Amino acid sequence: MCAVFTWQAVVKDLSINVSDLLSREAKPSSVSAYLAEFNAAYNASFGDLPLLPPEGLERGLAYVGTLNGMQGFVSKLMKREAVEIVALGGSTTEGKGAYLGNPYTLRFGRWLNGTFPASGPDAEAGHRLNNKGMGATPSSLYNLCSNRLVPEVSLDGGLFSLLRAECMLRILQTGRDALVLCYGRGCLVNSPSHRPAFQTGDLYIVEFAVNDAWDAETEGVERKQFEQLLRRVLSLPGRPAVVMLLQYSYFKAEKQFFKSAEADMAMLGQYYDLPVLSMRNAVWPLLLGSAPGFSVKGQSLAQLKHDKTKPGTQAYEAQYLYADPSHPADLTGHRLLSDLLVELVRVALEDWGLRRLAGAGAAEGPVSNSPARVSAGQMHVQDDAGQAGRGGGLLPPALRDNREPPEARCFLEEDFAGLIASDEGFALRALNPEGAGRAAQKWGWQADAAGSWIELDLRTDVATRVGGGNASATGEEEGQEPSQVALVLAIHRSWKEVGSARLSCRRGCACEERTLDGLWAAPTSQTGLVEVPVGRAERCLVRLTVRDLTDAPGNSTRFILRGVVVSDMLGAPLPTHPEKQVERMQ
Repeated sequence: MCAVFTWQAVVKDLSINVSDLLSREAKPSSVSAYLAEFNAAYNASFGDLPLLPPEGLERGLAYVGTLNGMQGFVSKLMKREAVEIVALGGSTTEGKGAYLGNPYTLRFGRWLNGTFPASGPDAEAGHRLNNKGMGATPSSLYNLCSNRLVPEVSLDGGLFSLLRAECMLRILQTGRDALVLCYGRGCLVNSPSHRPAFQTGDLYIVEFAVNDAWDAETEGVERKQFEQLLRRVLSLPGRPAVVMLLQYSYFKAEKQFFKSAEADMAMLGQYYDLPVLSMRNAVWPLLLGSAPGFSVKGQSLAQLKHDKTKPGTQAYEAQYLYADPSHPADLTGHRLLSDLLVELVRVALEDWGLRRLAGAGAAEGPVSNSPARVSAGQMHVQDDAGQAGRGGGLLPPALRDNREPPEARCFLEEDFAGLIASDEGFALRALNPEGAGRAAQKWGWQADAAGSWIELDLRTDVATRVGGGNASATGEEEGQEPSQVALVLAIHRSWKEVGSARLSCRRGCACEERTLDGLWAAPTSQTGLVEVPVGRAERCLVRLTVRDLTDAPGNSTRFILRGVVVSDMLGAPLPTHPEKQVERMQ
């Protein structure tokens, strides 16, 4: 049974907070006086002091930009309105490594509720945290399945995902209904089936620097998928603030500073004028000097296992930066990721206050007569109501020939149960049943014996986007409906205890037979995406058959299918994750 918590039960009353200071009618007489009062109030409201020293925080804010995109979010905080934080990312965002129950998302949420408590009808619920982190998942899958992995709310009151207090939650829709999952120490209350109306969220945290390959080409398929995801989020009706949080795995990067997707991702952040927070930049000098809390001489969970000691009882847990080779530790790494988010809000609030002192007008808007305050990427303008918006729309894609992504039919885990025409030996199972939560358990349709098969009954006659541009990729003339679409299969890939399956089109459509190999050399596990061109058809019967054992090290007859996507996207960017990309991190 899931318990219900409220933020007020875990956050003490604070005698002073930033909202009180900046909501006063009497404003500080000078910028310097304002900043002094602001910082005093901010520190009093902070709670835990940052783990990162001032220079670490400064290094970690790799790019701040104009902060125009943060104005609406900050304004809601100052009005005591409840905000919703949406976190998209891999297993670190999911909470991996935070073995004491304090992931960076929850730490940041606690701080927001303690420093900027919501008032009025939102007071009891507080700010909302919608954690959509999913381990072993690249940004490309989030992009293809954005309609499934970006939170939605119905105007008719159908589904309202009210995420309270200590809850760490995930929503997985099944057909027309919503399946609500509880894990950790929280729960989610929802209502019956609905038709989604719009996406929600005031601040989106995007964390994929570890899950996307560090050595992918700048204008290659993987980076194009990541840019498409950014553009999807930036184009949401609510125009949320977007922050890029770049996690860094020192051991998986072979202790090299440059082995990170950060360079390309930061470039896109600069292009779209999004704040870029860099764990790598923040910790590097401290890491090399083995400063307390930043040591890489060991890993907390490995040491605890070796010592057969209860977590939370050893001094070295506050010394080691990482819990394991991939994930930051609870007391250190997750704490500093929260530090970076908190510091960004502090800087954005400073900017918000300075704009008010400069006579910028409404708190939400940039200085309308200052070109320096107009975001290149988001192009905020002052409208008649004095509200900030992206009136000019987004800039064109930064990466050449990166067409706007078409919509896709996306089915994840149990979602595609209705697609299964028949099977023998396949079942929906958890790869890691002891994992803390649905995502950590890594559910999928799994078979363990050679000869097992599963048949999927798919509609592959997806609508063609006007000007979608896939005709050239399939050899047809522009304007002619393409004869093929993309069937994208999400399979579990690992270096051990996994095998391969043979794919064939049995009826209604045509495709070339091919082998889907789950085995690769990288010592890590990841969801891999494989694109198969298939003919357009109202009914397309596709079969996967598990193959016999081979002599390859780590080979087995286990095969796991985690998702299916049908999209009019042939020729559009899609990473296929070849084996050479051994730096898959999570």
